[in-house]
Amino acid sequence: MKKIFYILFLLVTVISCTHSSESFEFKIKGKLTGKNYEKLYFLKSLRNGDEVIIPVEDGIFEYSGHSSQMYFSLIGFDDSGDYFPFVIEPGEIDIELYADSILRKSRIIRGKNSIALEKAIKQYIEYMDSGLEDKVLRDSIVQLINRNKDNYTGIILLNMMGREY
Repeated sequence: MKKIFYILFLLVTVISCTHSSESFEFKIKGKLTGKNYEKLYFLKSLRNGDEVIIPVEDGIFEYSGHSSQMYFSLIGFDDSGDYFPFVIEPGEIDIELYADSILRKSRIIRGKNSIALEKAIKQYIEYMDSGLEDKVLRDSIVQLINRNKDNYTGIILLNMMGREY
């Protein structure tokens, strides 16, 4: 019970620290390698119709915006259904996207919270691919969540995997 209270307290504290009444500017930019796409889809939220089309010219893309809070988002290709996760955060978020394997090869170049999220998700994929027995897999994922409990990635991991693990 104490662990649940601690996790909830930490979650509320981190969320309140990331919420601000003032908006910040962010810029998503990067390079697309592989298939020649003319546009990418940036999901401003996970609701239908909230996607923003970002033009791609010669493999380069860029989008600027404002937000009043940091949040989890996705960017990807509409026809494949493959999307790459990142965090909307103040400043530049620099992404290298690889069309042939968006989750495994793509990476974040700049964006502190996005880099931490990318590392955690790649570690999770590695665990899932490793063929670990259920108990070892569960323990590894719980450790991954615990290693990130003091950063924004921890909120996302807890949200995505906390109930299951």
